[in-house]
Amino acid sequence: MRRASTRNSTSGVIVLGVMAALLAFILAKTLLDVRMAYRAVEWPTAGGRVVYSSVARGCGKGGSYYPVVRYSYTVGGTSYTSRRIAFGGAGCGSRSSAQETSNEYPVGTPVTVYYDPASAGESALIVGRVLGRTWTQIGMLAVVITVMAVMARYSYVAWRRRRMV
Repeated sequence: MRRASTRNSTSGVIVLGVMAALLAFILAKTLLDVRMAYRAVEWPTAGGRVVYSSVARGCGKGGSYYPVVRYSYTVGGTSYTSRRIAFGGAGCGSRSSAQETSNEYPVGTPVTVYYDPASAGESALIVGRVLGRTWTQIGMLAVVITVMAVMARYSYVAWRRRRMV
């Protein structure tokens, strides 16, 4: 009976650890987006043109939508096409919100493209800030990871106590 309890405790700690690691990876990726948004202010710019602008469905469950904007630009004689509006993404939300963002970039509109001088294919239209729910996502992930770490620590301590008895 005690072995099954020990296995369940160990499994719980492992599951919490794996989940916390996965969430920590997502948090790190999100923080990287924030860092890149502010670093991109220093990037050179090129003139570009919007070649596609629409709204797509498909973020999570339910009726979430996001804007899809593709633009082309040329750097050093090489043409590029990208779809990043801003770091952190434009986010998922209502169809009207996505349509509003898409409407800001009608096909044929000239745009200023910020591109990474080390890799000109990396670009964004908006730099110096993140869009969407990035800050909320960072806060929520940090809280969830902290709670999971406390739970894992509590489970580990309880497991150790049972093993010592």
